[in-house]
Amino acid sequence: MTSIGILGGTFDPIHQGHLEMARIAMAEAGLREIRFMPAWAHKRPDAASALDRVEMIRLAIADEQRFSLCDLEIATQGKCFTFDLIIRLRASLSSDQRLCWIMGADSLRDMPTRWTGGYAALDLCQFLIIPRAGVDLSPVPPEARRKVSVLQTSGMDISSTEIRRRVGAGESIDTLVPLAVACYIATYGLY
Repeated sequence: MTSIGILGGTFDPIHQGHLEMARIAMAEAGLREIRFMPAWAHKRPDAASALDRVEMIRLAIADEQRFSLCDLEIATQGKCFTFDLIIRLRASLSSDQRLCWIMGADSLRDMPTRWTGGYAALDLCQFLIIPRAGVDLSPVPPEARRKVSVLQTSGMDISSTEIRRRVGAGESIDTLVPLAVACYIATYGLY
């Protein structure tokens, strides 16, 4: 059975930390492919458009043969909860493929308050959790923790918020995002 990883997020913008999360999950969980699934919209009024975020993802993963874009949430224009997206993704896979949802430890911790259905989504597919410095998983009930795989390697501590702040202050982001993404941001005056 082959495993397909889904890494969802706003990706505003996509950065080296997202790419590293995908590489860690691929290596530690033996995933065949990672699909990046951007959210339709972000709550911030100054967020990059869905089309800009999709293009930045395309640029960031262009040289990664086992990374691809999944535009399912974009296609629904945000009229779908993650719980429903997982069901749709599972239905699109063949019987010899397994769906793995990749997310940071903070997302698992916050699942009851931020996801429709809370921990019920853990029954829909395999969840791969990337540890994050300073994130305590003790509030996560033991029955929920038993349903996930916490990977051994933590990801890079990079924040899209910090990248946007740096762009706004005229500071370099060259080590935080792929060069093509930095050029796109500069060319289109994002953030």
